[in-house]
Amino acid sequence: MILDRLRRLWDWIDNISSSTKTVIIIVLVCFVLPQYIDSRLSFFQDRYEACYKNYKLMAEKYAMSTAPLIYNEVERILLSDKEIQNVLLLNYHNTRENLSGYSYLYVTALAEAARDQEWKQEWKELDYIDYSKEIEHIHRKGYLRVDSIEQLIPNYPRLEKKLAFCEAKAAAIYPVEGVNRKLGLIVIIYGHKKEYSLGYYQENIAPAVSRLTSLLDYANITNDIVKE
Repeated sequence: MILDRLRRLWDWIDNISSSTKTVIIIVLVCFVLPQYIDSRLSFFQDRYEACYKNYKLMAEKYAMSTAPLIYNEVERILLSDKEIQNVLLLNYHNTRENLSGYSYLYVTALAEAARDQEWKQEWKELDYIDYSKEIEHIHRKGYLRVDSIEQLIPNYPRLEKKLAFCEAKAAAIYPVEGVNRKLGLIVIIYGHKKEYSLGYYQENIAPAVSRLTSLLDYANITNDIVKE
């Protein structure tokens, strides 16, 4: 019975004029194609949302697992020299954008190890644009080290004010850089004028910087996972 119905349907279609067939095809395309496109767009949107949630979950798990390791490296620098009062690890992030889509970049304290007074809150959510000239100069130079913070006034006035507020008498700032991006800064505060011995950086700072670079460069880690 089904075969007979199909034959009758085929005979009916075969007897329709070419112009009528064209109209029917156009109507079907106009009706079916938008639904097909909508279904495909919904599919890709669902896939994107699932991938984004999975990426965010991975990032959160990674942050939780590495947080103690990051703090340990910051504390290792503090304990490497009894003259160090505070060690701050600053990180760059963006969380907001204006109406035209311009993304605001911030400098914020990710971790601090301190012997006494803590200054982490004073280094929270600093506008990158205000410190950009001084930060970029440190990254280009590779370090900033002074035995008295007054030496910072000519070229690093904003950082000098921030360090002076934190009761620093001397300071050292070292950049942390990943494979393709700047990751942050290590700020070391001394309670009195400091004399740096030969090989001070290699002995006290470099090992921790190397490990922090590996831990903080999450984008490079995820790229390696995708390649594998």
